Amino acid sequence: MDERNDVREFYRRELTRALNEQRFGISSGSEVTRFTENEAEAKLTLLEGETIHVVLSSAGYKVSTQVRIYETLDDLLASTSPAYAAQRFSILVSRLQELSDGL
Repeated sequence: MDERNDVREFYRRELTRALNEQRFGISSGSEVTRFTENEAEAKLTLLEGETIHVVLSSAGYKVSTQVRIYETLDDLLASTSPAYAAQRFSILVSRLQELSDGL
């Protein structure tokens, strides 16, 4: 892949990576639906059942219908989806318990 294609694919790859990391807190739609060399967009369904479009650009992550920009997809999801925040907390507690049990 040449350097120009690497730049064009950057936002698509980065959004795909972030979606994969946060898959536990997304009901469906963890694939990029549109991308350019300036941004990438994914349609996803939150655990609550609401569908949103997430856009990643040089400014950061945002819900396409909102103005607020987030530094990470985790921040966006935690702010947008109470069920995501609860799921993330539950996983954290479970992993800490596993570490504690292993001591």
